[in-house]
Amino acid sequence: MKKNRDFILIVMLLLGLVLLSGCGKRKEPAFGIFPILTEMMAEDVLAVSMDNLTLDDTPLLTMEDVVSYQPGNHELTLTDDAVSRLGWRNIPLDGLPFVLVAQGERVYTGAFWTPISSLSYSGTVGMLSLEEDAVTLRFDLGYPASPELFEGVDLRNDARILEAFSEAGKLIE
Repeated sequence: MKKNRDFILIVMLLLGLVLLSGCGKRKEPAFGIFPILTEMMAEDVLAVSMDNLTLDDTPLLTMEDVVSYQPGNHELTLTDDAVSRLGWRNIPLDGLPFVLVAQGERVYTGAFWTPISSLSYSGTVGMLSLEEDAVTLRFDLGYPASPELFEGVDLRNDARILEAFSEAGKLIE
């Protein structure tokens, strides 16, 4: 009987240590761009608190998809795998809304945009750019890119974003 009690105590102690160490917690991403599950136009997302938006569990982009981040021009250089996986040609003309997450916290909302769209947008825009030697995702203020059109606070170089890329060794000054 004493052996059973000792065994149960040891199991409970080990279970407590596992729970305290955080092994049972979901790890929040250092960086991620998440699509919004609610059917909303990109412009309408800007009027809603980020905390009230339901995000997909699977991010469109993670730190593993990024080669580097240049805060001076707000450009992510993407891996070939990320570019081929995402199917960038399917972005609707009225944008694809997202929430950018860094250090496990929602930082800002925005929308992926296509250059063939004639619609304007007053938020942060993610636009794919095909360079000679790399594919980049550039974040601009508004579409067409215009500080006058942009409404809100520019959080593209929020400290949480810079810290995430710096810790991953992907920040290029």
